[in-house]
Amino acid sequence: MGLNEFLDTVPDEEGGQFTYAGLSELSALSADDARDLVEAWEEWTETRLVNFLHRLVGLSEDNTLLEFDTVFKHALTTQSAPGRKLALAGLAECDDRALVTLLLKMVKSDPADDVREDATLALARFAALGVAGKLPKRDVKKIGESLDAILSNARETENVRRRALEAAATLGSSKVDVLIKAAFDSGDTAEVKSALYSMGLSSNQAWLPQVLQQITSPSAELRFEAARALGEIGEEPHVLQLADLLEDADPVVAVAAIGSLARIGGDAAMKLIQEGTESEHTIVAEASQAAIREIKMENILFEDEPGIFGITPQEDDIQVVEDPEGDEDPDDDKDDDWKFKDYSVDESDGFDYFDDSEDSPLLFGEFGDDEDAEDDDDEPMWSSESGT
Repeated sequence: MGLNEFLDTVPDEEGGQFTYAGLSELSALSADDARDLVEAWEEWTETRLVNFLHRLVGLSEDNTLLEFDTVFKHALTTQSAPGRKLALAGLAECDDRALVTLLLKMVKSDPADDVREDATLALARFAALGVAGKLPKRDVKKIGESLDAILSNARETENVRRRALEAAATLGSSKVDVLIKAAFDSGDTAEVKSALYSMGLSSNQAWLPQVLQQITSPSAELRFEAARALGEIGEEPHVLQLADLLEDADPVVAVAAIGSLARIGGDAAMKLIQEGTESEHTIVAEASQAAIREIKMENILFEDEPGIFGITPQEDDIQVVEDPEGDEDPDDDKDDDWKFKDYSVDESDGFDYFDDSEDSPLLFGEFGDDEDAEDDDDEPMWSSESGT
């Protein structure tokens, strides 16, 4: 099963459709088979290649058990601009740091404006990983310098510059704050939308006045972005502002408010989300139901925090029963002494080996600098003053 089985299903006619059954054979494709696939698609027309990648992206979204990262990575270098754009869409959930170098090259030199825009947007994801300590500092620095170069390039397209501003907001700097404020004060809807989105990504509550101002904007687009941003930097008292948006004339705005209520949490937020399940708008009701499911899952993952998001988990009813055949003399079980030894790790070792939280370095891999790198503990991960 694999590449050969897929090639047997390739339609003979130019307009023929790739079948999902055949495409699924490309899941977890080996590097060697991926190179052979590239040789095969080099004989296709651009229309057929774009059709293939479009179907592959759709299948990956429909079935998360299938993984086509190897295929999409090779497609990043195809001659087709629509093909490269689809490859970026297919890698939207990929956090392989090997992508950073490819993305930096695309952002700098891809001839298609919309491809550069999407590549810049992809860099934002890796910037967030860097801030969380899940990417080497040298990679974060390269990302910051690349974004700084875009923001300083007056000849770059407005859309690419907006995506760069949003990505840079994650890293944070005084220069970026100035640019965010300038975009917000411009009065241009597209610029204000980007500024609001950047405010949310910055996690900086200093932007709350601007975000709250746009909650009542006559523009549905701006109310939507303000609702999303409030979920990132708001707290429980701001649930009242989000409550007003649940009855918004545009149900998409209400959906954004539901998502933000779930992020803020608390009893009041939970009550509003439950009320949202009875909304006359299907997408609002479905979003509310999905939020409740996610909240319940959070409670399962964090059972040591009773009452989180307004739901109190049930305690397990466990009774401890003494073993009636147990030995009275514990010395007779010397061979089992290992069961009772303390294998905990001292905190001075750097981290708890038994930590299964979302911040666990075992789960996500926290990187430091190379051993031979210069000690830059006193330097910021990214300085906007870096030369470009």
